[in-house]
Amino acid sequence: LLLGAALSHSQAQLDWQADLAGAAQAEFTGFHPYFGWRVDARTHLWATMGLGQGQLEIQATQGGEYQQELGWRHFALGGHRDLAASQHWETLTLAWVADAILSKMHEDRARNPIEVDAGRVRLGLNLDYRPTQSETQELALGVELTARQDFGDALKGLGMELGGTLDLALPPLGLSFSLSARTLLTHDDPAKEWGAAANLQWSPGSKQAGQGFSLAFKPALGAQAPQAQALWQNGINAPALQPLASRPAPTARYPIELAYGLPILHGGNLLTLTLAKDLASSQSPPTLGAPRKLGAHLQLEYNLALPQIRPQNHRAQLRYHRPL
Repeated sequence: LLLGAALSHSQAQLDWQADLAGAAQAEFTGFHPYFGWRVDARTHLWATMGLGQGQLEIQATQGGEYQQELGWRHFALGGHRDLAASQHWETLTLAWVADAILSKMHEDRARNPIEVDAGRVRLGLNLDYRPTQSETQELALGVELTARQDFGDALKGLGMELGGTLDLALPPLGLSFSLSARTLLTHDDPAKEWGAAANLQWSPGSKQAGQGFSLAFKPALGAQAPQAQALWQNGINAPALQPLASRPAPTARYPIELAYGLPILHGGNLLTLTLAKDLASSQSPPTLGAPRKLGAHLQLEYNLALPQIRPQNHRAQLRYHRPL
């Protein structure tokens, strides 16, 4: 059994010059508890929920001010159960996968308040292939075919999606590579949805996870994972936390991250300094981060946008998880 929770707070400020010059400031706070339960050797269940509240304030240079309260709530759960495994093809596993998510977003305006509800249920099969591992190479391949039902104020109808993953690690070189892709094959609503992502990481001379120098390049395009699944796999920072009805159009992202982790004090404390930049956007400033692992169960993370080091452009997150 795994229990956890995360508390996050973000603030950002920006100026713009368009038809009307002005400035905007946004502030957002979220709380996200989650748990996982391995029922037996073949069955794993998980669930997560979230509550968020924030405010957007826009002020035009020529006068006029606009304020808007934003909020959202979501609940997601899922499961995975192995059906069969074959040793004839080394390690080949077939499993049921299922998940569901309900999401609600509301905008409290002086006039015409908006509330949007959306949901999705998925059921499918996952085929996982893991050849015999060695000290010099680790490989895993996966294919997933799922049916899904969308409902609510956003996308509606029945659809079918296909996804695949590849994970490769070369421990002697400190290299790891992962690739994932998915596409919506068919849907009652004429919708197009697809995505792909990769992660290439180099961690030379790192004897323990998270310690020492590392360099990572993580290009991505579109929606890389089903929304409920992304919440569990990627944590609360995943773009999937956005309500289904408010997802932006797919855009390319090419983030590169330089990090160095060093142990501090005793008891498993670890401080990591990170410098990240999205190469796809010249207007996106570099971000300086300082995740700090406090023992085995607690993590504190702080991110600051550069080079205009404004107190308003930052994000802080406190996360606690504990296996029981």
